[in-house]
Amino acid sequence: MAKWLNTIVALLLLSIFFSNIIVIVAQTTTSLSNNLEPEPSLPEPRAYIPNENNLDFVYHTHEELTKFLRATSARYPNLTALYSIGKSIQGRDLWVMVVSSSPYEHMLGKPDVKYVGNIHGNEPVGRELLLHLIQYLVTSYETDQYVHWLLDNMRIHILPSMNPDGFAVAKEGTCEGGQGR
Repeated sequence: MAKWLNTIVALLLLSIFFSNIIVIVAQTTTSLSNNLEPEPSLPEPRAYIPNENNLDFVYHTHEELTKFLRATSARYPNLTALYSIGKSIQGRDLWVMVVSSSPYEHMLGKPDVKYVGNIHGNEPVGRELLLHLIQYLVTSYETDQYVHWLLDNMRIHILPSMNPDGFAVAKEGTCEGGQGR
């Protein structure tokens, strides 16, 4: 019974996390649209140099995704485990990152949750959101009590891209489906 209750609470916390992101984005957009000048303390979205530790708000190639996941796994070895569940038709690894305070150990009563993004090649937003979720979870573990509780009480398996081949051939701005779908 406690296992199911923990799972429900954890899923509710994740839904609260995502709704808070939407509220923050909405508030930021509103405050910027109400003022002609953005607040000086807020950096421009591209004012920093993106690297493997700091994601930019762009679509990342499979090579960039791989580099980010490997760097995150190396930087946070106590919170992450990276493994491939196989290869795509074109030979790209299907990476899964486990984020948890015990990423290498399955424990009875500690639920495992799976998130899968980019199921269709021309639907990349979920892929990017999951990369940002990974970054948020590992960087907030020490400072956010809810993230700390979440990672102490469950293991989150994140597969950012189930269809890396479709993503590679999808074209920006097309909505007709077809290639990459």
